[in-house]
Amino acid sequence: MEYRMIKRCFCMAFLASLLVGCGGGGSDPAPITPPVAPNQAPVVSMQSSGLSVTAGDEFTLTASASDSDGRVTEYLWSRKSGPAINMVSVNQPTIKLTAPQVSREQSLVIQLVVKDDDGASSQAAEATVTVRPRATQLPPQVGFVQNNINLITGNSAQLHLSASDPDGQIASYQWKQLSGADLGVDEATTENLTITAPNVPVHQQATLEVTVTDNDRLTASATVTIHLMPRFATSNLRGRSDGKGVDLVLLAEGFTASELGDFRRAATEFMNHFLQEDTIKVHGKIWNVHLIESVSEEPGSDFPNDGVSVSTVFDSHFQCNNIARLICLNTARVVDVTARLVPQYDQIAVIVNSPTYGGSGGPAATFSLADSAGDIAIHELGHSFAGLADEYSYGSTDTNVVEPSQVNVTTNTDVNTLKWRHWIDDLSAVPTQPGQTGVGLFEGAYYREKDYYRPLDTSVMRDLGSPFGPVNAEAWALSVNAVAAGFISVTPGQENVVQATGSTARFSIETLFDGNLSTISWYINDQLQPDGGQQMLSLDVANPPATSYTVRVVVKDATGLIRKDSQNVSEHSHTWSVTVQ
Repeated sequence: MEYRMIKRCFCMAFLASLLVGCGGGGSDPAPITPPVAPNQAPVVSMQSSGLSVTAGDEFTLTASASDSDGRVTEYLWSRKSGPAINMVSVNQPTIKLTAPQVSREQSLVIQLVVKDDDGASSQAAEATVTVRPRATQLPPQVGFVQNNINLITGNSAQLHLSASDPDGQIASYQWKQLSGADLGVDEATTENLTITAPNVPVHQQATLEVTVTDNDRLTASATVTIHLMPRFATSNLRGRSDGKGVDLVLLAEGFTASELGDFRRAATEFMNHFLQEDTIKVHGKIWNVHLIESVSEEPGSDFPNDGVSVSTVFDSHFQCNNIARLICLNTARVVDVTARLVPQYDQIAVIVNSPTYGGSGGPAATFSLADSAGDIAIHELGHSFAGLADEYSYGSTDTNVVEPSQVNVTTNTDVNTLKWRHWIDDLSAVPTQPGQTGVGLFEGAYYREKDYYRPLDTSVMRDLGSPFGPVNAEAWALSVNAVAAGFISVTPGQENVVQATGSTARFSIETLFDGNLSTISWYINDQLQPDGGQQMLSLDVANPPATSYTVRVVVKDATGLIRKDSQNVSEHSHTWSVTVQ
């Protein structure tokens, strides 16, 4: 019975469930909710990768991101590996970065993760960037092609720069004046600058600075010194001013404006003494003497060993090379000034306003106002004009014996091959001992006591006031002839001449040399013409030898000072080509 009751209850429950499942009971069924799909994560890819950059350079990375069931709302950039880098927070698919400083080449990995509007994150996309170290930046280099510029009032010059950048290019120039009379250059930005000297009463200096900047913003500067000089007065003390003859220019050094009268007197005294020297006066007619009255701010000259310094136009100083009597100066400035004011110059001499004994040779000879100033000047011009060496000795010897180039000193003791062999008339009686006269072989010259020889026991190149002597006089005469072309004028002035048939053609010359100091020879078609026993300054041709012929005149030094002229400078000629029609 108990079993039947349990079975009945079970059946009733089952039936009830069937009725409910079939919609029994008369009510509507509950709605059914479909299942929700899971959120899809966004995806991202890197479009920029494999870049190679230099430390300090900017570079850009670009990504592409999408979300299939929503939208991308956040970009998260970060460094994954490699050198540290400053990451700027940018919620964008593109980011600009600056390559970090590295000491060696390294790989930098930048990654990007994006999120969508449901907060889901993508897998990281990566970009690999190779970062190279930057070579050390080099500054630009700048200098002036010419560092010391000499300008006379009113003259202009262009300052030329030498500027470059070893690892880039020059971006800008900036000029500035540091000192001196205003040249109006401040704020100038050009590479090469033109300046004009203002009116200044005495010599003074101006200093300019230029600063160049390269494309890395690195800079370099250079300065240049401008020597500003007043308009020096020039005058002709003697002779011609047309460049014919030998032009000697005397400049004042260490003379203030109020002392220029002293300079003129000293120049005149020198000229008179100079032209009375036996060798020089032979060609005295052709010497022209010019003055440049260069004004100094202070009188005198420097004595650096004694701490004496004065402001002079040519920066002269005694005690040059620790030799008390040796006067040195700014030779380049002297030559520059002379070339501007007396361009036809042949020789320069500077008179230094000091009573101290001294002088020097060189492109610009110098001599002081010492009592023996005239003799000092002649000796120094022996160096400068004639190329002669000193024949005195300091009492020293030299184991390194080298043959000098000058004609008046030698190490050769073979009288048969001496430089001055042509001046020794009797090779069996060559003077060699102190006190003997005539050209010979005297030991002690070129600052040495032994192994160097001179042609005379004494001469102007050994003892002031002494004569030149044959060897030195020949060198001087050759220099005179080399500088002075021999002719003042020739007529006709043109080289190609037309002679009318039946006419007489006259050819004439005006010479620099006195008639008794030269020989004049005329040639027609290289045939010497008779001179009638006199120096002919003209030649008439009435009967031409042909319809075309040449006339040549030769003027030769006949002073007797020259025995050997290997370069033929003592012979001057002019040729006309004549056509008869």
